[in-house]
Amino acid sequence: MKVLSITPYPPKTDGIAVHTKQLLSALSERGDVDVAVMTTRRPEVAELEPQIHRVLSGDPRCVFTAYRTLVATSPDVVHVQYALPAQGLAVVYAVVAAVWYRRRYATRIVVTMHEVRRELDVLRTAGAWIFRVLAKCADQIVVHTEESRSLLTQRCHADPAKIVVTPLGVAPSVSSTPETLVDVQGRYSEVGKEIVVFFGWIHPDKGIEDLIDAVALLAATASGVEKLDLLICGAVRPRAGVFRYFGKKDFEYERQLRDAVVEHRLETVVHFQGFVPDADVAALLALAQVVVLPYRNTTQSAVLGHAIAAGVPVVASDLPGLAETLRDGGGVLVAPRDPQALCRALDEVLHDADYAAGLRSRQRSLLQQMTFAKVAEQLVHDCYSRRPSTTFATRP
Repeated sequence: MKVLSITPYPPKTDGIAVHTKQLLSALSERGDVDVAVMTTRRPEVAELEPQIHRVLSGDPRCVFTAYRTLVATSPDVVHVQYALPAQGLAVVYAVVAAVWYRRRYATRIVVTMHEVRRELDVLRTAGAWIFRVLAKCADQIVVHTEESRSLLTQRCHADPAKIVVTPLGVAPSVSSTPETLVDVQGRYSEVGKEIVVFFGWIHPDKGIEDLIDAVALLAATASGVEKLDLLICGAVRPRAGVFRYFGKKDFEYERQLRDAVVEHRLETVVHFQGFVPDADVAALLALAQVVVLPYRNTTQSAVLGHAIAAGVPVVASDLPGLAETLRDGGGVLVAPRDPQALCRALDEVLHDADYAAGLRSRQRSLLQQMTFAKVAEQLVHDCYSRRPSTTFATRP
């Protein structure tokens, strides 16, 4: 079986890019699936892997290039990892090419829809229309939460029979050597400090201001923050074209966060680290006492998968997708936009050793349920192996 994935892909620094690479690796390891990638052009990348086709762009003419790539690769399945903020109009042109290809040749279109709630909230009617069109184009739809399934059926009129819910996928964490841990500790924190980590793009939906307010409240408790380092690991998402407008809002949000740190006199506690290289992520998670996802309107997170893989406790907003994952895992759920609840949860995880140990144990158990190998098995069985309902010509 040949699977062509239309997706962001490394070296693009995007959670979906990393997710796709890990998923395709798990599919390849099965032995019954050949994988290829269609992604956006990156002139600075000297691509050595012939199965990586960097042909997409914001230019409408890339529809023809994408179609020719489909003809050349002749996939049984075209799997679209749909994420408009990460891909821009390139993903729209890729879907057009895939539908065009399917009209002539027997192939199956599977669309994974990431962040359904967020895009519906941001784009509203336009978002619902986009998801409705995608649902009609797809033979199968993949989502990662039951909430996303409900939103697609109720607000976008998607056929519920098409929708499959799978975990986002978790890859086992790479063990860091003692030397690496010492090096990373020295570059990001200090020996003896309690490390609290936020990972991800800086965006108003992430609720980072609530985390800063929670740390300010923690400073007023008996525990204090003298031994605490809060690491904000992330940057504003790079955007192009019409999406640059959203980037301006994100930069203004980052300035507001930095002003809040000064206002609360937390300059020695809260550290904006910017983009963290992949090589440092595993060690930072190994050193962390807790990962915080204080989201306001984001219901799934690749960062959560990294935390589960590392066995580190999580404090997260009680939002549908996060709650579905963490209810039986090593996480503490708190109401979004509630710095006081966030403060209490952080205090307990940081200063109750037995409680934190129990959370770590549950994270290790949850990992076994969410591996990429299990996700790949479900995709092959529930999405890839079903026959198209229409008769097509023979593939080239």
